[in-house]
Amino acid sequence: ATVRLELDEGTVQPAALTARRGETEVHLTADAATGASLAFSVVVGEAFDGDGAWSLSLADLVDEAGNAAEALDVGTLWVDQTPPNVLSVDVLTPRRSLVPGFDLAQVRVTLQTPPGEGGDVQAQLGKKELVCERQDDLGFTHVCDGTIPADVDSGAHLIEVLAHDAAGNTG
Repeated sequence: ATVRLELDEGTVQPAALTARRGETEVHLTADAATGASLAFSVVVGEAFDGDGAWSLSLADLVDEAGNAAEALDVGTLWVDQTPPNVLSVDVLTPRRSLVPGFDLAQVRVTLQTPPGEGGDVQAQLGKKELVCERQDDLGFTHVCDGTIPADVDSGAHLIEVLAHDAAGNTG
């Protein structure tokens, strides 16, 4: 992720950005500056010890006259490293499609944690991609469907399900 900050004219760079949660602090330094804009690349890894809100403060701000400013709270960084958890995949009884010679295959996917805004669920039956839609407001249940030839052999078929959340985690 990149945190971009706009600074007042006359602010001397660089500035340091600190992320805090409880007793844990992560110090970041600016890796790009254009005009009065600073960009901090944030790589969420071991330093960020779990999901949640990290308060951001900007320090080491000095203007051209040498005046130093107190650390400035600049917002919150939300860390989400937890992938959506698929609880169950249920294959529903195929129904006749409106297209002659095809059946409608349906799969119900239930998640322990919904993927959130910007997240989605994808499913494939063999090489056929199914279309998945939310079935409730929070996104705990999705139904994925698609047409398959009616003469497909009965028996075992591979169904692959992936859930992606807005933070880019896959489960």
